[in-house]
Amino acid sequence: LTHCEEAFPSLRFDDIGAVVFYLKVISWQIPDFSVAAYRDRLRALHRRMVAEGGLEVRSHYFLIEAEKGK
Repeated sequence: LTHCEEAFPSLRFDDIGAVVFYLKVISWQIPDFSVAAYRDRLRALHRRMVAEGGLEVRSHYFLIEAEKGK
């Protein structure tokens, strides 16, 4: 093991349009994502975001670097 890091970044979304844009750009989060397929869930999330003042999403990432032994 030559290097190891851990991070807990968070993203804040203030409107459902930003969530939709993010999910379209970061396609590996929900591989089959489309507005049509998730319309009901997006509406529910929109209502929740309005009531709660946005959405915060937290992640957990690892970076591990290693070298092959000789």
